Amino acid sequence: MPAHSDQRKLIAECDPYALRRRALETKLLPHEIGRVLFHLNQRRGFKSNRKAERQEGDESGKIAMGAERLDAAIEKIEARTLGEFLAMRLNEGKAARVRMDLESQEYDFYPQRDHVEAEFNAIWIAQARYHPHLLTNTARAALHRILFHQRRLREQPVGFCTFITSERRLPKAHPLFQDLRLYEEVNSP
Repeated sequence: MPAHSDQRKLIAECDPYALRRRALETKLLPHEIGRVLFHLNQRRGFKSNRKAERQEGDESGKIAMGAERLDAAIEKIEARTLGEFLAMRLNEGKAARVRMDLESQEYDFYPQRDHVEAEFNAIWIAQARYHPHLLTNTARAALHRILFHQRRLREQPVGFCTFITSERRLPKAHPLFQDLRLYEEVNSP
C-alpha cells in the first residue's frame, strides 16, 4: 500500500472486481496489483478439510453443486476468470456475493479455492509482462503460499477419565466408546 494516507484511501476505494477484470488485459500500477491480491486473499474461496469428502469423492453437496453452477455460468458468458465473472454480474446489477436461495436451499454459485487460484495465475501471467522486476518467480511462490496455504486441522484433545484421573477418555468416535453407548442405550429403563 502507498505510504501516504490519501493515496491509501484512493487505492482502497477502487472497485476490486473492476481491477481484477482489468488486470487480465491492461497494465496495473503496483499498488493496484496489491489491491487485487489483497482482495483475492480476503475472498480466497472454499476448500474442504474433510477427509470423508476426499475419499468418497461425493459431489452431491450444496457447495459442490454451487461450484458446478459457477463453472457453467462462467463458461456460458465466456468469462476468463472468477473475477471477470463477478465484475460482469456487478455491471448487470446482480450481487457478487454468494447467496443461498431460501426456497430451494441451494446456492446460485459457490466459488472454490481452485477458481481463485486459477485467477491468481492468470493475473500473475498477465501482469508479469508489465512488471518483470516486481513479479518474479520467488515473489509468486511466496505470495501463492501466503494466499492459498491450507493449514491442517488440529486434533482436539480428549479429556481425562472421571474414575482414573491419570488416563484420558476414549474419543467418541472410537469403536469401544460406541459399544459402551449401545450397551447403555439398550440397558437403560
